[in-house]
Amino acid sequence: MKLKPGVKVESLLKHVQQDLSILEAVFLGHDLEFVLTSTTDDSPPRPLPAHREGRAVDIRARQVNPYLLPVIKKEIETALKGKVIVKVVIAYPETARTHVHVEWPA
Repeated sequence: MKLKPGVKVESLLKHVQQDLSILEAVFLGHDLEFVLTSTTDDSPPRPLPAHREGRAVDIRARQVNPYLLPVIKKEIETALKGKVIVKVVIAYPETARTHVHVEWPA
């Protein structure tokens, strides 16, 4: 697992930290790099409540073929047995901001 500078996993809720290995396995299963780009206090300008509460992460997806993103979304949902909300955020033309947002319920 790689972390974008400034990203901290220690501030995530314990069960979220434990599930990171499952998320990583989904990406690695497609030969994709697993990079957390946002967790809690590092989401400019104002993080969403789920990020502030330590129950959401963003994963870099700019290197992912857009056709593969729905597959990854479904695999994450299946692997975590529906206990998360997964959103794919595609930012065009600025693909550097494309990411997979995974959120655990409050």
